Amino acid sequence: MKKIILFIIFIPCLLFSQIDVGTVKESSVLNYSQIALTDKDYNISGVKNLKFKSFDKKHISLGATKKALWIKIVLFNSSKKSVSKYLVISSPLTEEAVLYGGKKIQKSGILYNKTGTLYHSFKVTINPNEKKVYYLKIFTQYSLLDFSLYLKEPINYLTSDKKETFQNFYLIGILSALMIFSFLISIYMKDISFMLYGLYLLAIILQQTGYTGIDKFIFSKELLLVNLKYRSVKIIILIITGSLFAINFLKLKKFPKIYNF
Repeated sequence: MKKIILFIIFIPCLLFSQIDVGTVKESSVLNYSQIALTDKDYNISGVKNLKFKSFDKKHISLGATKKALWIKIVLFNSSKKSVSKYLVISSPLTEEAVLYGGKKIQKSGILYNKTGTLYHSFKVTINPNEKKVYYLKIFTQYSLLDFSLYLKEPINYLTSDKKETFQNFYLIGILSALMIFSFLISIYMKDISFMLYGLYLLAIILQQTGYTGIDKFIFSKELLLVNLKYRSVKIIILIITGSLFAINFLKLKKFPKIYNF
């Protein structure tokens, strides 16, 4: 009797630990997966020895950590035709991501993204009545380990990704035009306030290109690495230039108490 009860309890766990790509078009993946933390250098050869724990949330946030996160994902195809999907990481700031389990090892992340997409993703194909186990290793050295993981239809994903990329470039284009305009006004009017405003806009542009992930389309791999290492410096420059602009534009030196504050 005890075995029957345990079997009844255990079967739903098995069902909810895998995603049927034959019936599900798009889905969150993390809440169907299992996770484990290891050192950065831990490789796939020892993954079967890891003690994976079930994860029941759609988002994971480990903050700043030097550990590597392993995610075990089980995909099943109950349909009569092959199904292709994209595994998409929601954060463009993910530095290194490696997917094991297919015919070849797939790499993505800020320094590995060669697909031309804004978000880091992996294409997976499951044959009819086939079950595949994937292991996704994610590591960040300078960024926060904070993301969601989704399974998406190829057409929907690529279309939305291009749209968001265009929107981000459009925003950066507007800020760049304002920056150039501020520098020109500063030269014409000989007013340092507009020069400081232009520098403030430049700091915003540098910050936003990294935060939105479009820096990978602009900078070389070497510059991307520098951008990652000194991300905190950009925030400091943003605060300093914004403060200097406010002090000069509002003439705060005329109000000693406010200026000192």
